[in-house]
Amino acid sequence: MVEEQPPEAAPVVVLEDVPVEAVPEVVQGTAI
Repeated sequence: MVEEQPPEAAPVVVLEDVPVEAVPEVVQGTAI
């Protein structure tokens, strides 16, 4: 099943993970 998924799917997930982690950092900075 993994082979069926295009390699483009991997980059998309990584890009989503970066913003998700960056958002909490911004929230913490504002909370402080």
